[in-house]
Amino acid sequence: MPTQPRYAIQQDTDVKGSLPSEQVAFYREEGYLVLRDFLTQRDMAPARRAMSDKVTEIAERLLAAGKISDRLEDEPFETRLARLFEGKSDEDFLEFGRSWRDRHPGYFEFMSNAKILDAVESLIGDEIFSNPVYNTRPKVPKVAAGAVPWHQDRSYWPGANANPVITVWIPLVDATKSTAASISGRARTT
Repeated sequence: MPTQPRYAIQQDTDVKGSLPSEQVAFYREEGYLVLRDFLTQRDMAPARRAMSDKVTEIAERLLAAGKISDRLEDEPFETRLARLFEGKSDEDFLEFGRSWRDRHPGYFEFMSNAKILDAVESLIGDEIFSNPVYNTRPKVPKVAAGAVPWHQDRSYWPGANANPVITVWIPLVDATKSTAASISGRARTT
């Protein structure tokens, strides 16, 4: 006889959190939810600041290694990393890791944003904890090394079947359905 999970996704009709009941119902039926224009530029600022700091560190290392001659400090956030790696190999990119887990304060500030937490509360209830392992996964054109195959994070968590688990993916630059699919690996053919 299968055992019931110790914690179930909140099912009451009096939805807590910030999302309307229609969105919560969609999430329960489909298993995902897209919230367009959910966060403001001000909400995104801490994460963008942290990533800008990381990109500056990378630019310094590339310059010191003689792999670039310009740090591209005047390049906008949206394009600077990609421009730094123009003409570089996957190996050049992977020197800095596929996933960045740097301890920049901006990432914590971003992860604890009340809008994000309220939305998550709407979906899984008000007892929320965060895995201390978060990923900033930069993607740059023509560098396949940054791609992450389509997967479900829940399988990586011990005891996940006893607790509601949710992954929040927030692009720091504009993303389309096709870029999101190619980033996840779904658009690739083998």
